[in-house]
Amino acid sequence: MNTARLAKLMWIVFEKFGISLISLLTFIVYAKILGPSELGIAVLALSVGQGLALIFGSLFEDALVQQPKLGAAQLNSAFCSSLSLSLSLCLVSVIILQNMSLELLLKQLILVSLIQLPLVSLSTIYVAQLRRSGAFKQLAHRTLFGRLVGAASGLYLVTHGAGAWSVIIQAVSAEVLGLLTLLFASNYRPKVYFNLATTMSLLKIGGPLALRRLSWDITVRGVPIVIGLNASASAVGTFALAWRLVEMPRSAISSGIISFALPVFSRNQHQPETLQTLFCYASRITCFLILPLFFGLTATAPLLIPLLFGAQWSEAIWVTQLLSLTAAYSVTRLYAPTLLTALARPNLTLSSDVFASLSCLLVAWWLAPNYAAEAGALGIIARSLIAAPFSYLGVSKALGLSCKTQVLSSIHGLVAASLMLVMVLALPEYLTLSPLGLLSCSIILGASCYLLSYSLLQPHWLSDLRQFVSRKQISYV
Repeated sequence: MNTARLAKLMWIVFEKFGISLISLLTFIVYAKILGPSELGIAVLALSVGQGLALIFGSLFEDALVQQPKLGAAQLNSAFCSSLSLSLSLCLVSVIILQNMSLELLLKQLILVSLIQLPLVSLSTIYVAQLRRSGAFKQLAHRTLFGRLVGAASGLYLVTHGAGAWSVIIQAVSAEVLGLLTLLFASNYRPKVYFNLATTMSLLKIGGPLALRRLSWDITVRGVPIVIGLNASASAVGTFALAWRLVEMPRSAISSGIISFALPVFSRNQHQPETLQTLFCYASRITCFLILPLFFGLTATAPLLIPLLFGAQWSEAIWVTQLLSLTAAYSVTRLYAPTLLTALARPNLTLSSDVFASLSCLLVAWWLAPNYAAEAGALGIIARSLIAAPFSYLGVSKALGLSCKTQVLSSIHGLVAASLMLVMVLALPEYLTLSPLGLLSCSIILGASCYLLSYSLLQPHWLSDLRQFVSRKQISYV
């Protein structure tokens, strides 16, 4: 087994889940110390800086990773362009803020949160180089060091009366330390150089990716607003809890896998047959490993949510189940955007992604008066259903891989996970145990059922997994 490849995967998992754990723990502390109003102001201000940084900061990162050969001209052009764009966007944001009638504290917090934009933009140039070289251990050290020190500074400030400022300072200090760590660890030193043709070729890939991220950001931030306007604050809280339970593990898993997959796909972009096999095989193994997590959450939500949060959150059960099934479907299409990026064709599904996001908000708006928090989950489902056929057709057009072959890559995992779901949901009818005992039995029985079902459908799954980790030749699609 290729231990080097396994180590890279483990460092990615360690980084992504470490970030999620730090974010969860600090959020709990802030929620206990700060009141709803003060925390709300901090989150609102932070969402402006972080939202812009996540969207525009990634303009060049994946584009640089995708390049067959990466030279100084591309790096320097990306560095200068990224710095210029981020500073210009900060200036525009400041001008807009000065002409808005907002509370003074909120304005000040937003202004400080904008510091993240140039920091993230510059960091991505270094991150792209580390991803290309497979230095995921160094990336994990850099990210977790920044997050830990940032969390420590934020928690110190909030316990000493800094209020909303502690949330902003935590985020900004984490980015400052992350960038400084990259600068000291890298041999690359940027030069003032700009080539329009090189920059445009990078933006041809990075631009659609930024727009796709913007469409997803609109969905994530827009659904709670729509629910709040058309239902109630309680419905927003119910949806927010269900969303956090599902999205935190989903984003940690997907972002880690994509970080590893894009360099691998890009290295094979001129070998279509190899890339076809790799895409299907990676999809099959990923579905086998991850689908039972979200089907399992769907099955155990009626036991898990009251046990963790109390009976007052029972309305979040159905919402969590709907979002979990949607997250499970997203796992089957996890590699599609990455593949299109590796082939320098991310624009193939861009318009459908934007349309799907707007449709999600419209569905949530229409259903919210009658279905409250469930309307948000139904809107997310509508987004997935609308985007699905375009995702399959985009991969088929870019790589020549039929829709049937793409579906077959995940069918065994879906069938086995569905059987597990039915069995676990039926278990309370036959066992009378405490909630904790029933949850434990559900997990054990569900895992056993899934492995048995999958083994019957795919008898050689264990050897497949070994081949995938060891990079041995795969003989079938």
